Amino acid sequence: MKRSSALPTSNDVAKSAGVSQSTVSLVLTGKAEGRVSTAVQEKVREAARMLGYRPHAAAQTLRLGRAKQVALLLPDVVNPYFSAVLRGANTAARQHDYALLFVDTENDQNWLEKVIGTLAAGSVDGFVLFGVEPPEKSELHGFEPRIVVVDAPSPIFPLIAIDGMGGALEAMNHLLSLGHHRIAHLAVSSPKETFRVRTRAYHQVLNNAGIILGSDYEKSCLMDIDDAKVKAREILSLPERPTAVFCADERLAVGVYKVAKDMGLHIPIDLSVVGFGGTQIAHILEPELTTVNIPSESLGNLAVRSLIEYLETNVKPEPRIEPVDFILRGSTASIQDRKYANCPPTVKTTDQPS
Repeated sequence: MKRSSALPTSNDVAKSAGVSQSTVSLVLTGKAEGRVSTAVQEKVREAARMLGYRPHAAAQTLRLGRAKQVALLLPDVVNPYFSAVLRGANTAARQHDYALLFVDTENDQNWLEKVIGTLAAGSVDGFVLFGVEPPEKSELHGFEPRIVVVDAPSPIFPLIAIDGMGGALEAMNHLLSLGHHRIAHLAVSSPKETFRVRTRAYHQVLNNAGIILGSDYEKSCLMDIDDAKVKAREILSLPERPTAVFCADERLAVGVYKVAKDMGLHIPIDLSVVGFGGTQIAHILEPELTTVNIPSESLGNLAVRSLIEYLETNVKPEPRIEPVDFILRGSTASIQDRKYANCPPTVKTTDQPS
């Protein structure tokens, strides 16, 4: 016999479970509590799993008034930081029986005109913009989507901010406490506020300490290891070489490590390095990288949970600031005593009200 390629229907599920189609509808739309026994509910779900049945999206949207699907927009999925965000977001969506649509904007500032028409066609209930600049209200042309913004400024949408300033200040004060005065900064050449904050923290700590360094100690580069190597070599070739480098991203720290090795410099004996991000890169480097750790996976989870609660309760989430961790590892050492360079990591938390 020729096997049918037709997709299974709710009627097929009903026949397989030995129940009525209305019972299947109650179970699979979450309306069975108090109306269908637990045993029958499990029987229906098992039949749906075995048949590979999925409710028709358009029909579900008409029935529930929602598509049960949310979109997560990220600027660069190649970045391991955002891969962790996606993992956390997907977990939250599954736990709440939502589908997650992922969009990589590839750092394109004109992402809205390319995707909003498709995403706003009714197949998506809401959006999480993670590290993606939100649109102005005038750009939405009357369309008012439910949006939660993470790590990007927004005066009109619910915002989950990251305490980047607190983390960067702690990183810089750590270097200062170790006796470092010639502290260089490898910044990210991006207009995004999340990176500007890290630069402001660098200047604030130096100014408060009365340390004046020339502009040669600060370089901006693309979020790219090769470009970071070029700028790191310029910094480390200065006549008065810095004793420490604060990197605005952990991928930039990779560039510093590579150049230091090429120049015969030993980390942290000759050079202390601090990163920012909290990805697996910090563990791969040798010695492991002292860094500001952003809990990216839990942030992705929180963002999607906040959006779903917004969708289901119609209550706009309050703005909140999430803390970051400053993790001490082996890439920093004191000017006077660097013997503890390989000490085990300890964690300090930058607390902010949420």
